[in-house]
Amino acid sequence: LKTVDLQDEPAYDALSYVWNPTDGTIDASKTLESATIKGSEDFPIQLTANLDAAIRYLRQHKPAPSALWIDALCINQDPALERNHQVGLMSKIYSSAEQVLIWLGPPCQDSQFAFETLSSGKLEKCDIDRFIAAVELLLRRDWFGRLWIAQELTLSLQDPVVHHGSQIIDWETFVLSVVVVK
Repeated sequence: LKTVDLQDEPAYDALSYVWNPTDGTIDASKTLESATIKGSEDFPIQLTANLDAAIRYLRQHKPAPSALWIDALCINQDPALERNHQVGLMSKIYSSAEQVLIWLGPPCQDSQFAFETLSSGKLEKCDIDRFIAAVELLLRRDWFGRLWIAQELTLSLQDPVVHHGSQIIDWETFVLSVVVVK
């Protein structure tokens, strides 16, 4: 973890995700060991199961490693005054990010089939009903119900990238594909 000043225009990506999804995509009751943020003083922090999964997938599958802004790690959640100050900076944080990374969670049920089809654009006639049902399930993920996503998406300088497990698709392609399905 590195402290930077936004006025110095640091290079980083910003993560858009759900802290504790209740949509069945991840076992939120899973007990994780705390992570240690290294700095002038080591600081232990408990990661949620979804954030742990996101970090692991992103570090394995993101083309080039970069600095990553994650609210749970970059905002001290304890003193309300500091947290509220940081929340006030969210528009600057997301608009200054090189890219917004959307984490929908790991594959479950038929979501991998939906994502593969959205990415490739290839769909057999016999799979249409399965595909529509899978996309509808994908759109029921908790991420789509978050109030913050409008700000995170509209402030992104580049087209955000949607991560679903190890699968990646740009936001524009994702939205256009889903619109066609609907």
